[in-house]
Amino acid sequence: MTQLKSHNGYYLWNYVPSMGAAVFFILLFIVMTGLHGWRMFKTRTWFCIPFFIGCFFEIMGYIGRALAHNSTDALGPYILQSIFTLVAPALFAASIYMTLGRIMRHVKGEHHSVIRINWLTRSFVIGDVLSFMVQANSAALMFKASTVKMGENLVLVGLFIQVISFGLFFVTAVIFERRMRKEPTAESFVVEASWLQHLRVLYTMSVLIMIRSIFRVVEYAEGQKGYSLKHEWTLYMFDAVPMFIVTVIYYVWYPSELTAPLPSAPSIDAQGIHLVHNQNDLEAKSYPRAQCDESRPGCVNCSTANYQCSYLKPPTSGTSTPTASVTTPDSFKSPSDTHPDSQASPHPSIPLVAMPPPPLVNLLHLELFQLICTGSILLWDTSAYKTKPVQVVKMGFSAPYLMHELLACAALYLYRTRSNQNGLYHEEATKLQGESLRIFNEIVKDIDTENIVPAFLYSGILGFHLFIDTFSMSTAHMDEFLDRLVHSITIMRGIRTIFSPKWWAYLKTSEISDLLQHNDGDPNHKDDISDILDWLRAELPQYPALEANECQILQEAVEKLRWSYVSGLAFMENGMYASRIVTVWPITVSSEYSDLLAQRRPGSLLVLAYFSIILHVCRNHWAVGQSGIYLLNVVGTYLGEGHEKWLQGPRSMVFQST
Repeated sequence: MTQLKSHNGYYLWNYVPSMGAAVFFILLFIVMTGLHGWRMFKTRTWFCIPFFIGCFFEIMGYIGRALAHNSTDALGPYILQSIFTLVAPALFAASIYMTLGRIMRHVKGEHHSVIRINWLTRSFVIGDVLSFMVQANSAALMFKASTVKMGENLVLVGLFIQVISFGLFFVTAVIFERRMRKEPTAESFVVEASWLQHLRVLYTMSVLIMIRSIFRVVEYAEGQKGYSLKHEWTLYMFDAVPMFIVTVIYYVWYPSELTAPLPSAPSIDAQGIHLVHNQNDLEAKSYPRAQCDESRPGCVNCSTANYQCSYLKPPTSGTSTPTASVTTPDSFKSPSDTHPDSQASPHPSIPLVAMPPPPLVNLLHLELFQLICTGSILLWDTSAYKTKPVQVVKMGFSAPYLMHELLACAALYLYRTRSNQNGLYHEEATKLQGESLRIFNEIVKDIDTENIVPAFLYSGILGFHLFIDTFSMSTAHMDEFLDRLVHSITIMRGIRTIFSPKWWAYLKTSEISDLLQHNDGDPNHKDDISDILDWLRAELPQYPALEANECQILQEAVEKLRWSYVSGLAFMENGMYASRIVTVWPITVSSEYSDLLAQRRPGSLLVLAYFSIILHVCRNHWAVGQSGIYLLNVVGTYLGEGHEKWLQGPRSMVFQST
């Protein structure tokens, strides 16, 4: 039976370390180290190297504890476990800090950082390195009775540096998220970005590491006679388990996509859109879904997508012309030059033909344009719009940002109405929308009488696009879906703030006046839907756990929802609801309500459940479809049990009429 022994009269341990627990965590960290190493090399995410080393340090630390089981008087195992388990989280933190910087760059949100982006990562990493060095050096002082107190104090200093650094990092990340929510970039709306998901991963890991660091502070503050150093379970519960969870979380939500460019706002030059062949091709403009296959003599994927294949090196001399030109083989890199281990071509002397720049307009764009001109996409499903397509298209020629967004909505229409190739249509919708945002930001500096009409149409259609596209994320996590829904509501509500009352008066006398909703409806109108909304407004004061002023905000949101519904009844045609009632409520709802929704306040989610009724009555419109059912399911799942009474109204309207 193992016994506790002293080292030169000084007891290194207050207990005999458990062999079983140490071996168990050795195996766990070996698995996670292997997985992280495999994923890091596969995705070339070299900023994760510190995290990988931290996993290795955890293995070494628990190997030290396992060896100490039979050698409690040996200095080597004690040093091994003390140093490596103490400093491993500092290495985890280094990769976490670098991940935040990459999130900011990924969504073009560097301007929202409270610390200059060039200094963001290095500032926190410097603090992390300082903490690492202090803890590593101070650990060596705890092996002698004469210096153990000094060592403990220095470890405390290192841990305090780590806690302060993590606290500042957490505040920086939260401020960045708040600013991005208020002023989102175009890239933040792209599904591939997943910036909120990565931020939440960082938050979770930061909290776990903070818990571990606080535990270590308490442990060393109590000293050798404290409870923590006398009971082994505390180390496994507050250090080993949280750190293992951190490694699992970082592996499951690995930040590999943060190294790839986004497809939301493409850069188009005179040579067209280029595909990436490798990550070092600085001139390449890429979309992750359309990778070059590097086949000879021209990439099949590039040719199919009408993209300029950057695999072939352009001619090194002579002037280029719009027409295709025949060049000599020397003008291009040979297969052996590009890939040393590949076989040489059997016909090296055959000249290669330089591909001409691809057209910026392809057959798909012509199909989209035809849909706009004929009014087939029916952005406004009223007889008034059926006379307006040509007029709106003419505005698009003078305002290219409007034309790009119209084409984007047409692509979204095909995405939602055609089952085949829908991924292609959604990608095209995203690209066109990103280009429309770029052009709008370049052209429109101030609102005046010359651009008010196209700018208003553009803002409305863009908000409509963002709002409807949110419901295309049927596979998204509930939080991600709700975050995007809040973003789209914020964008749509911004239409009111951009256009002052004088511009509203101008628009009501413009050529698009009949597209605006002038009818306030009958405030005394009664039917099943209005009765359900009236019931909700009356019962809201009885809803549990409402904070001060929250009830009033929610009641006003319900009033706006009722008004949106009643005012839209005047535009019904052939018994069909006008889909404009779907977008009126997000535009008119208050910012206070959207703030509550962003905080996931149960009352705000309850009101959102009643909005699913409005979506459902417009389900025959191509842009809406089954969005009402999806929204009600999400909210019902989020609210959980105990809301049967409150959700009875929308469930009876949505589910029973399906």
